[in-house]
Amino acid sequence: MQAETESQDFSKYLRRLRRDLSILLRELAEIAGVSPSYLSRIENGMVPASTGILKAIADGLKISRAELLERAGRIVNKGVTKEDWQYFRMKIDEGEIDIR
Repeated sequence: MQAETESQDFSKYLRRLRRDLSILLRELAEIAGVSPSYLSRIENGMVPASTGILKAIADGLKISRAELLERAGRIVNKGVTKEDWQYFRMKIDEGEIDIR
């Protein structure tokens, strides 16, 4: 049940973020390399997005890949120091660490 709630929270976050940035669903879908209907299903919590699609969405929204992966629950800080976590996130954004 908690995983379903987290998925719905992420879906709402993603849709709100896209709208706040005034990016149309079909525009982001094209950038992410998915169909508009598939992106809509992601935004409605009907299907999970792969890590690759999340990275493409982050790039399309011009936000941190690490931020989006963290919001989606793909990366989780389990007791790492703040400095180490920031370094880890920076390396993801630079493409030096690949999350699959």
